[in-house]
Amino acid sequence: MTFGPRHQDCSGQGDRCRIAGCSFVLVRLSFFGIAALALAAGSCKKDEPIPQLAPRSAVMPIWVNRAGAPTAAVYVTRSDLETEQPSVILAIWKDGCAVWSQDQVGGGPPYQTSDVDPQRLTAALNKLESAGVFRDPSLNRGHFGPDSHQTVVAVADGPRALHMRSWHELYECNPNVVVTSYGVTSLGGRDREAVLRSEPKSYRRFRSMWKCVRDELAAILPREGRPAQDMRFELRSVSAGNGK
Repeated sequence: MTFGPRHQDCSGQGDRCRIAGCSFVLVRLSFFGIAALALAAGSCKKDEPIPQLAPRSAVMPIWVNRAGAPTAAVYVTRSDLETEQPSVILAIWKDGCAVWSQDQVGGGPPYQTSDVDPQRLTAALNKLESAGVFRDPSLNRGHFGPDSHQTVVAVADGPRALHMRSWHELYECNPNVVVTSYGVTSLGGRDREAVLRSEPKSYRRFRSMWKCVRDELAAILPREGRPAQDMRFELRSVSAGNGK
């Protein structure tokens, strides 16, 4: 059984995850939930309008008790980016302030916070720039289904902007599922990596660059931090040019 993604063009973990459990997915994105959505959605839905991004911008989770947007963030939300408080996986500010969830797949509280060396963030972004991440507008093409949860990987740093969106991390917590360029489908005994190797080059590049960004950002986080209570985030479009 397969159901397909929505694709939206917007101009512009793996081993490093501290907690590999997928309680978020098991509660809200169970395999039975996939089946129910598949029955309702059919194989592939027409695009539905969602908030548009301005050129060179990203939608960032703004910590309401802290001035300024993070430079890099990873979070989970629904396809309507403005109606739900995001479940933050990690957020790192230019000055080295870092916040992250104990659940590095589903995000959300409890959160940890700590200060990191700002040069580590700069080095990571420079490495991603050298890899061509910020020069490829196709990476900002979302891969997710109607009304589905999605993971967002966002960067807004001077002229460098990134806003990647995909549902594959959440759904592939189920070992019997693979997320391809055309939708979520049962593996049916097949090897996930073998299935992905047969995907179009553009989708394989998207998945490869996604993992590269996720790994670089996760590597900045310290092993331990301070518990952060009552943290609330709201989503806001941030222009990469001025960080506001």
